Amino acid sequence: MTLNRWENNHHQPRVADLESLLLTLSASQEQRQQALALLGTPPAQAQIRSIIVQIDKQKNIGPLSHGGDLLRAMRTRRGLSREETAKRVGVTTRTLRRWEKAEVWPSPTHLQTLCYVLQARTEEMVALTTSHLSSQSGEGNYSLNELIERGTALCHYPGSMPEALNDLHFMTLEAQLWPLAARSEAGAQFLAKVYSCHAHQLSCYERFSEIGHYAHLALDLWSPNGTPDVFQAMAGIAAARAAVYSGGRHTPERGLAVLKHWLDAIPWPNFQAWILSDMAKYLAQDGQVESAIALARQAQEISERCDPIEFANRELDIAQIMIWNGQAAQALPLIDRHRHSLTPYSLLLEVEANLNLKDLDRASEKLKEVLELVKLTRWVQWQPRARLMAQR
Repeated sequence: MTLNRWENNHHQPRVADLESLLLTLSASQEQRQQALALLGTPPAQAQIRSIIVQIDKQKNIGPLSHGGDLLRAMRTRRGLSREETAKRVGVTTRTLRRWEKAEVWPSPTHLQTLCYVLQARTEEMVALTTSHLSSQSGEGNYSLNELIERGTALCHYPGSMPEALNDLHFMTLEAQLWPLAARSEAGAQFLAKVYSCHAHQLSCYERFSEIGHYAHLALDLWSPNGTPDVFQAMAGIAAARAAVYSGGRHTPERGLAVLKHWLDAIPWPNFQAWILSDMAKYLAQDGQVESAIALARQAQEISERCDPIEFANRELDIAQIMIWNGQAAQALPLIDRHRHSLTPYSLLLEVEANLNLKDLDRASEKLKEVLELVKLTRWVQWQPRARLMAQR
């Protein structure tokens, strides 16, 4: 966020800060001297921004996360459109868009109102009222090994922290890794893994408009000629989801094309089952129901060799396809088989099935169960989908 303020003429960098940034971005001696000579002169700000942006583009590591990214994430997490949010805050849609791009920054009063509308957590409010996303986990610089340890916990054990703060934690880690990624290949490769996990988290919570950004940042940092690992595969699956759902209309054929590439490239049964199951859902949306069911059954068979969670997810995917195909009654026994898991996914499928069967009392009962579960646990990201079900 600090870099963004420098680039957008909100704050002049200190000499030490600017020297550090230019060194991080491997600026030449001539570029460093030019930037430092400009510091403090009237035309300095625009020219410094130009130099910084030019150097940044050379690294191909994606933009540095800033507070506007967090504002946008908080809004989409709440399931609010930009127009609806702007109306509640009392500003134009264009103003809110500029805040989310960090072209300008809201006044303290507007920021307070925005945080209230978006139900910001205390940690998010702190991040938005300071100039650093990268300093939210404490002061000082972090080594790559320290950030890898933190990132491993975030990516592999997401349940160890409040789910509502995933956006802040990912963006903070990405901001902290960014200068290290600019300096070393090891830093860039780990940043790619974090981008991949971020895309996967967004995919899990159906925040389709945001998935593609992080998935493609991850994929762009990996060599296309190397042997793919699980993080690349995860980014590929997320990119396929973004291709299908992020536009104005669903385009399942685009997702199928992406997943066919990854199915041929990876050897792991759990990922093969996952990809086949997603392909089955895209086929169903494309009207190829029989082929979809056959592919979903194939994914189910493969998942039997994997862990129980994988098998449960694949069976629930079959239930989803059945519901789409007007077979809600046949889907309910599959959903009931995994009642012990008590996840928002299984409960929302049960709500959808009962709505399709016109059993409104049962659907209402299950929807209340979902909303209570979301309220009492860390699964706040499921609120938008639950609200859509309630509107039906």
